[in-house]
Amino acid sequence: MFKKKKAQTSFREVFKKGDFATKLSFLVMGAANFANKQWLKGIIFLTAEIGFIYWLIRNGFHALMMLGTLGTQQQGLVYDDSLGIEVLKEGDNSMLLLLFGIAAILVCLSLIILYVINLKSARHLYELKTAGKKIPTTMDDLRSLLNERFHATLMTIPLLGVLFFTILPLLYMISIAFTNYDHNHLPPKNLFTWVGLANLGNVITGDMASTFFPVLGWTLIWAVFATATCFFFGIILALLINTKGLKYKAFWRTIFVITMAVPPFVSL
Repeated sequence: MFKKKKAQTSFREVFKKGDFATKLSFLVMGAANFANKQWLKGIIFLTAEIGFIYWLIRNGFHALMMLGTLGTQQQGLVYDDSLGIEVLKEGDNSMLLLLFGIAAILVCLSLIILYVINLKSARHLYELKTAGKKIPTTMDDLRSLLNERFHATLMTIPLLGVLFFTILPLLYMISIAFTNYDHNHLPPKNLFTWVGLANLGNVITGDMASTFFPVLGWTLIWAVFATATCFFFGIILALLINTKGLKYKAFWRTIFVITMAVPPFVSL
């Protein structure tokens, strides 16, 4: 009934039986592509790897290491022997360190995904050469990006935007909940640090519990009833509009669609 998907060659087999360029792809991204004259792919993979290593040495390691402490040097006055007065010494900014640390993790994950894509590309080239098939050229790859893989071309920039402008801020705000960030720990003058689940325990069992649970209960009730009423009344409304003998059906449909379309448009 269902067509069985052809089993792909394992990466272990590719590494054992592949040529030198294929094996080198496990260390130097894009090596197999360069060896098979897929210049564009090779340049993209190699540039990404070199750029990642440069960033990791220059900023990445520091961002990842400081994510554990969120800063150790607090801003304050320090006596300057050469001037004979106290001067303001800049300290660590916990908010920036948290942001840069999360961004560093996302960059590392992105590189891992790109590395896997590089290995899949090397495996694909190995399978084509083993089967004696034609290896796509750079122009063939470019044509595919405008035809059968056009969806990937269109989604690349939006996905990057979602990653850094939606997922990153969400992770940042969620992470803030696990720190002691408050009016007494405001950067850059003061540092804040990780406190684990202490804030959650304070909300559930502390002084805020009397406020939190009523709000939570009302929120759940509102969510359930708002969803249920919209669903069932929407079906009822659709049945009424499609009733035989009702005049101006297109007009009524337009009116009800406008009620949903106008508020988001105005808010934009």
